[in-house]
Amino acid sequence: MVEGLKEKGLIPLALLREGELGKIYSLSSDLKVDSWYTCRGCGGVKCCLRGKKDVVNQKIGSMGLKPGQVVEVKQNKPGNPILLRVEETFIALSRKLAMKIMVLKTNHKS
Repeated sequence: MVEGLKEKGLIPLALLREGELGKIYSLSSDLKVDSWYTCRGCGGVKCCLRGKKDVVNQKIGSMGLKPGQVVEVKQNKPGNPILLRVEETFIALSRKLAMKIMVLKTNHKS
């Protein structure tokens, strides 16, 4: 799958340099949830949502990141979260998560 994406010119968001723009194409199909959440349906017992892609997509969407959205990398230093500008908002993403978001490098905001 990764090779097919490279042919389309798609790269992980984490590989963009500071000042570069990328148009979000998709989230990786192997995106996983690594956190525990409280489930109200079982009386507060912790339930594992590991592997629930829709929960992660919802979280990313709530940050303003969705396919077709143009983002600008403001800061990308090794070992630190990646700082993005989405419209007039700044968002910090973990490098692990940013590696799972595929973008098409672009020169202009659309």
